[in-house]
Amino acid sequence: MARVTVVDLTTADYREALQLVADAGRVSGVAYDALHLVAAKNAECDRILTYNTRHFLPIQPENISVSAP
Repeated sequence: MARVTVVDLTTADYREALQLVADAGRVSGVAYDALHLVAAKNAECDRILTYNTRHFLPIQPENISVSAP
């Protein structure tokens, strides 16, 4: 089982991430967290583990759970 998968992001993926941030009324570095969520969606992941749940939870899509390890 692979531990790391590289996921290429398209221009549309960047737009989707920025839309997540805008829809949540967030700004700044949360955009990078949104890119992680879009990449996770593209890789068909169902969860993200992070020590920074505070940034992820407001932009969390319904099909991806976010929690601390």
